[in-house]
Amino acid sequence: AVTGDTTAPTASVTTATAMNTANAVVQSTEVGTAYIVKDSVTVIDEASITGAADNEFNTVAIATAATDTDLALTGLIDGTYKVYTVDAAGNLSAASTNTVTVDTTAPTASAIVATDSEGSVTGALTSGDTTDDTALVLSGTNIAGSTVNVFDGNTLLGAAVIVDTTWSYTATIANGTSYSFTTKETDTAGNTSVASSAFAVTGDTTAPTASAIVATDDIGSVKEELTSGDTTDDTALVLSGTN
Repeated sequence: AVTGDTTAPTASVTTATAMNTANAVVQSTEVGTAYIVKDSVTVIDEASITGAADNEFNTVAIATAATDTDLALTGLIDGTYKVYTVDAAGNLSAASTNTVTVDTTAPTASAIVATDSEGSVTGALTSGDTTDDTALVLSGTNIAGSTVNVFDGNTLLGAAVIVDTTWSYTATIANGTSYSFTTKETDTAGNTSVASSAFAVTGDTTAPTASAIVATDDIGSVKEELTSGDTTDDTALVLSGTN
């Protein structure tokens, strides 16, 4: 007995952006084979899929219909992919509605902006400056959906606050301590950038102590260093001290 089957299965995939070390989650309405195929490949039959470049498609057996199955993205190049399934009779599905984006390119961490908002001198700092702001705001830009971690040297300070494509982080600054801030950005696929350029800053939150004033009289018959409370005939009295 022979059973005719001319009905193609339906393929589906969970939308994702991932590196090519991850898996896509696929389903088929029938047992058979699933293919994840780069959208630049023209698919007319199963042979057009298997004839594509090795880095433009991967495959997995579907052992159970309508059940999530992991399909490895290993070796695939960056781009957008759709899923097709083939049933036991050789019927090829239409492309899945959802797509998977393979992304192996790390983002570039933006330059750090440090803004001093305390004391008489405020505004954007230059790397190497001192600051009296004990809650110094660091900021920068990022790719939408990314996370940004802030470091002092090799020490992780914490995650920045992300708002759309900008990030900010409030760094605690101690008097007399030098800092070398960097960031690393991780995109939605999991690619992490190299560290940004370092932004150096030194805390200076202690006001200096003004030195004692020395008053020197060098006019008239009495020329000497004065004592506070003295009188003087020097109409151009020289005051001095250390700093």
